Amino acid sequence: MDARNFIAVAGFIAILALAFGLLVVPSLGAAKESLKISLSAAPEKIFSGGTLEANASAEGAAIESISLALGSEKKAEDCSGGNRCFVSAEFRPEAGIYLLKAVVLLSNGATETRSKKIMVLEEKRECVNNVEFGACSNEKPFYCNSGILEENCGECGCNEGFYCSGKSCAAEAGKIEFAGVIAPERVLAGKAFRVTAKLKALENIRAGARYSAEIFFGKQKISGEFTAKELVAGQEFEWVVDSIKLSAGTYDINFSLYALNAEKTLAANYYGKNAVQALSEINPPAAPSITSAFAEGDDIVLNWTKVADAHAYRLYKSADANPVFISYKLHQTFDGNETSAVLQGAEKGAHYFVMTALNEFGGESGFSEVENVVVG
Repeated sequence: MDARNFIAVAGFIAILALAFGLLVVPSLGAAKESLKISLSAAPEKIFSGGTLEANASAEGAAIESISLALGSEKKAEDCSGGNRCFVSAEFRPEAGIYLLKAVVLLSNGATETRSKKIMVLEEKRECVNNVEFGACSNEKPFYCNSGILEENCGECGCNEGFYCSGKSCAAEAGKIEFAGVIAPERVLAGKAFRVTAKLKALENIRAGARYSAEIFFGKQKISGEFTAKELVAGQEFEWVVDSIKLSAGTYDINFSLYALNAEKTLAANYYGKNAVQALSEINPPAAPSITSAFAEGDDIVLNWTKVADAHAYRLYKSADANPVFISYKLHQTFDGNETSAVLQGAEKGAHYFVMTALNEFGGESGFSEVENVVVG
């Protein structure tokens, strides 16, 4: 059989095989349709000399190899016909515009490509405000680190009035002194009370300066911390310590303030001997006496005696002559330093009054004698 007859016969057999499904031809389109390829690169913004990290993966078909290429640099992974493959590479490109390519070679000889444009900028050599790489800004403690201004007081130091704390500058806690301490002379044992420190700045103090305190009542210690607002030399301010509780007894008070700078140092101290007495029980004060009560027009003028340990006085009023407690209603409260009052705009008729005294713990005395005033 000559060559021409052989080719004709072979072609005829192939046609028959296709007709009866005996010959299988690989479908390149089907392989590509089932193939999934991903390509990623970071960072999105890169400067000359920086590192670009690229990753590519493919799955879903018989894969011979996968490769990454950027410019003249290339990295490939052999996949040996598997249906999943991954490759990663690091590139350090110079300034320019590049096409990052991921090329997948399938076992049937077909190839698939994915690409991503990469822009590499000239290396940044300064931070904002023209601060050069590796240099400190005029605004301490900022330092130019590879184009980024960051706090670094260890490298750049701090301005006057500040100290280095970590990498930041903190306001120095300046000199202060005690202008006085307000503490109750008597407290009820186990009941919370407060102490107020009256302080004075001996120099200008910036906002944010930090102080701590230690208060000793005998051997009992209370600790606290506060942050100062901006103060000028000679300015006074207060710091209140709440929720102090003592067991029964008489206590000295030793109040120490510390400046919290690079080191903790004593800033001021206050001492008071037998300053606070904590009592298990405090009796109410004695009842006051209304010394005079009379009308002037529709006003009523009252005078009463001052009572020791009185923190306040309460005036009760009734339109009933019966001095039973329930028939009186609280009419007005007065400060413990007052001993007289004018009640204006009283209605016509008889008015009956009694008074009580209160101590600082709310303990209330009994009623005074009844006084009545008739408004005509």
